[in-house]
Amino acid sequence: MDYSSADAHSKEDSTSELSSTEDNENQAIQQLENEVSKNAYDYNTQVQYIEALRRASLYEELTSARENMHKILPLSEELWVQWIEDERRIASTLDQIKRVISLHAESVKDYFLIKLWNDYIQYVIDQYKSSLEDDNIQVVTLEEVRNILREANKKTGCNIPESHIIWNTYINFETEIMQSSKSDYEEQKVNVRNLYLDRLRVPHKNLEQTWQDYSQFISKNYSSDYEHIMVEANRIYSKTLQRYRQKETYEDSLVNSNYSLVEFRKYINHEENERSKIEKSKDPEDKNYKQIAHWLIIMLYERALVYHYIDENFWEDYIGYLLKHKKIAVAVEVSERSTRNCPWSGALWSHYIRTLIKNNTSHDVIMNTVSRALDISMLNNKDRLDDLIKVLLTYCDYERLRINWRRGTIDEEHAIDLRAALQFGLEKIGQVAPDGDPKSRLEFYYIEFETQIKNYAEARRIWEEVTNKRKHEPEIWLRYAEWEKSLNNIQETRNIFKKASQIRFDWPEIIFESWESFEHHYGDFESIENALLFIKTRLAIVMARREKEAIQQSQNVSTDMQQFQNEATENQQYQNVATEVENMTIRDSLKRKPEETLEELHPAKRNKEESIEDMDIEQESSSVKEKRKYTRVRRDREHSTIAVVNLPDGVKQGQLKTLFNDCGKINEIRIIPDAQKRESIAYIEFSDRDSILGALTKDKKKIDDNEISYGEIIDIRMPSANVKGVKRRRFCYIEYKTQESAHAALTENGQPWFGFPLSVNISDPDKKKKRSPPSKNEIIIHNLPSQVEQDELKMLFQPYGTIKDIRINLNEEGKCIGTAFIDFLKQEEAQAAAKAVNQVDFKNNCLRVVVADPNIDKKVKEKEPSIATKRDRSISVKQLPKDVTKENLQELFSKCGTICHISYDNKAHTAEIEYTGVEDAAKATLRFDKYEWHGIKISVKFVKQQNTAASSKQLVPRTALMSPRNASRNKISFKKSSIVTPSPSKRH
Repeated sequence: MDYSSADAHSKEDSTSELSSTEDNENQAIQQLENEVSKNAYDYNTQVQYIEALRRASLYEELTSARENMHKILPLSEELWVQWIEDERRIASTLDQIKRVISLHAESVKDYFLIKLWNDYIQYVIDQYKSSLEDDNIQVVTLEEVRNILREANKKTGCNIPESHIIWNTYINFETEIMQSSKSDYEEQKVNVRNLYLDRLRVPHKNLEQTWQDYSQFISKNYSSDYEHIMVEANRIYSKTLQRYRQKETYEDSLVNSNYSLVEFRKYINHEENERSKIEKSKDPEDKNYKQIAHWLIIMLYERALVYHYIDENFWEDYIGYLLKHKKIAVAVEVSERSTRNCPWSGALWSHYIRTLIKNNTSHDVIMNTVSRALDISMLNNKDRLDDLIKVLLTYCDYERLRINWRRGTIDEEHAIDLRAALQFGLEKIGQVAPDGDPKSRLEFYYIEFETQIKNYAEARRIWEEVTNKRKHEPEIWLRYAEWEKSLNNIQETRNIFKKASQIRFDWPEIIFESWESFEHHYGDFESIENALLFIKTRLAIVMARREKEAIQQSQNVSTDMQQFQNEATENQQYQNVATEVENMTIRDSLKRKPEETLEELHPAKRNKEESIEDMDIEQESSSVKEKRKYTRVRRDREHSTIAVVNLPDGVKQGQLKTLFNDCGKINEIRIIPDAQKRESIAYIEFSDRDSILGALTKDKKKIDDNEISYGEIIDIRMPSANVKGVKRRRFCYIEYKTQESAHAALTENGQPWFGFPLSVNISDPDKKKKRSPPSKNEIIIHNLPSQVEQDELKMLFQPYGTIKDIRINLNEEGKCIGTAFIDFLKQEEAQAAAKAVNQVDFKNNCLRVVVADPNIDKKVKEKEPSIATKRDRSISVKQLPKDVTKENLQELFSKCGTICHISYDNKAHTAEIEYTGVEDAAKATLRFDKYEWHGIKISVKFVKQQNTAASSKQLVPRTALMSPRNASRNKISFKKSSIVTPSPSKRH
């Protein structure tokens, strides 16, 4: 065999494979580069492009890609660390080292991350120390290092859990400088002492360690005056320690909630309230704390943004806080960062432009910012039309404010700029959305501007464009007429009314009434007569059209009446079923008498609607009138209500009246907004069931560019809030006209509504389960805190077995009342969980866990601790301040030990607190007796024996030991109904 030939073939194959791999890599890089060039704001594509270049070791292209991304988007901590590490590997010259330092300086601007700040100061200190050893190279001076350390300490010093990392490096460096100083040793010593005192004023995790370090520093450097100095410093330390203890609860809540935005907001609100109190205080030490209080709030916003950087509402809150406190320069920086994190947000771009204007930024910079915003592909999208318009309006505001108004004249040059901005904006909107802005915001802006400069012809031209585009909206015509009237153009106003009266609206009466009112105020006898005759003619046409439609619809009345009678019989059967369920009768439905007439329920509406209703009746045929009379005897809410969905957020009742008024008289309109979906749902009740047929023809109509849809609802039944148990579990029964509508409603199952996921199911009486006693596979947890989630209990108990179900008892506010139930797959698992978790400390509460049992009453009595034991570890607290809550008691008294139970009487302002140990109770009596709390001295003693007997029985309520799961099984079954129930597991 020719081995040399084989080796040659092997090398060729290897070279071929390598070449193929390189080709694939190059092809992938080229594809990613093309995608980035098309949409530079695609974050994931940018990251993939950088990773591909890094793998290929293409240094120049990699550097360029990183710099381009950094110009428009924030970089994550990982991306910054990789970039700086790559630069540090090759940094050997002075310029290269300075470039690394500049990269470090940039890295800490996107987010206030402790790791990046620590890497920055460590690198600078290392370079400074290296320069001391080599006199030929000096990268940074001592003063430059100190400035960087001061900035790092300022930006991170109020990060309560992590600021000590930066502080330790800072104080160690300054101490080394002091120790190495000769001529200015005393000056450096005073500097270090002042740094310690400033640090002791800031609440932070390692406060006690800082106090000990300061004590050692004073002992070593001021030994002769140690006692006097420490007494003065102790006043600062004690107050700061008290402030830190108040914040510990909020810090724990952040950790337990996995740094949720809700907990951050609570924390920020608390700090803002504290700052308000400090600003009113006359205490000199509080005055020194004002700036710290401000930075604590700033740091909370920054800490939250590390986790919630794409929440544009939170960015707006942050910017609003800075502007409220006149921090304009900082607001500019934060606004710029907000647009890098949420480049799609028109509101944030608008904030950025306005803060630049407030900061007296140059015209070129402002215009460059406007251009950058308008060039973003995400804003040039029909789905983001509102965001685009916000930026355009801000641009127009800027040009308007540049106009120099003086004595009725204007600066023509800047007026031309505003007109150009408005025209540009309208063209931009037309390119993005061919139908234009459904609210015509820029058009109205344009009209107002031209009106102010008395260019009425141009304003009228724009009005014509708006009315042509939105001619089927009576509100636009009325607004146009009002504009002409404000200019005293009476004939023009009359022409607008006449033109509008000839257009087919759903409810033209609003135009007729406005025109008639206008003529009575501004017309002569001839114009009044002509208007009334014209209106009468148009109204006759409208009535004829409605009569024709009514006759067509009335053909189904007899069929509907038969169905009505059948359903009335079914409804009576449903009510009989309802009375058999445990006190779950739907009282609200029974209170409403079917014999109540429309006039009795809405007397205020009677006069308002009488005239038009009489006009309708006169135009109808006798057969139609007979059928209308038959169907309008009573208020038939069950068969005269429809639901209108997919309505735009902020829809008004007037818009719905305009759309549905030609269908019949409307009794009531209820609009329910959904903030998460940015849309609304409306329930429209008509005075008679015939109107439903006309209303259904409005399906797929549009309101503000939203296509509405309907589902005919016959009845909505909600349990009375007075029924036991209903306050804790809100649900209702919705009965639709058809089974198809009910099944279509199942698409809402799991959808969020007011912050809770809906549970929607078809009601089925066959699925009702018989009441069963508590299972031995079930455990009962007592003494839970008010803030607890199912996921937290699942994490706590899952190690002991398979969990089938978790039920938390909640109050009206959705908070835990102290008890929960967990079903395990096996009895052994439940027993193991109860044994392991019983008496475990959970969120500063001592849990009591027992296995459910039919004979639980006897076992509880056997297992109850003796009165003497409880008396020894229970304390009585009296003379409490009026505004104290149970949570406040938990926060204060848990400092002495773990609390088992708190019984609080807010009327008598007393409480009984049971600890897990006698020593803890003794500590509490010694520490808090005569303690001044909210300006009142409280009394803390051991509980008396006669009171202990009563309170000990309250610790384990017998009713709390019964499983509530059977309550959820008792459902009233209604035909063609959907059950809508917010999931209690998501309540807060």
